[in-house]
Amino acid sequence: MDKSLERLPEAEYIVMQVIWQSEHPIKTSTILTKLHEEQEKDWNISTLQSLLSRLQQRGFIDFSNEGRFKLYFPLIDQELYTKQETESFFHRFHHNSFKSLFASLTGGKKLSKESLDELTEIIKHAGKQHD
Repeated sequence: MDKSLERLPEAEYIVMQVIWQSEHPIKTSTILTKLHEEQEKDWNISTLQSLLSRLQQRGFIDFSNEGRFKLYFPLIDQELYTKQETESFFHRFHHNSFKSLFASLTGGKKLSKESLDELTEIIKHAGKQHD
């Protein structure tokens, strides 16, 4: 990753999720409908337009004009953003310690055999990447 992406505020991240989920460029009205129906956000059009403007200024999205409509599309890949946020969280809160992360996630609770088996496979696979 060449440069670090700016961390998005929660409202902008929610809008990005809708844009990322769309397979094609998406109209403002469609974004607003999805926010109402899927995210249960009762935002008005001017709030959404402000969020879209900020996302464009940050370089996360752009748009093309189709008649009188703006069609928004992502410029930043969701996987790239998620990976960076995860790495940042891991470093910031757990100082790159898997032990600290797992202790925090389990909170002293017992893990099921299935969960332990899944974790074992993940750890085995991670170890093979470094061989």
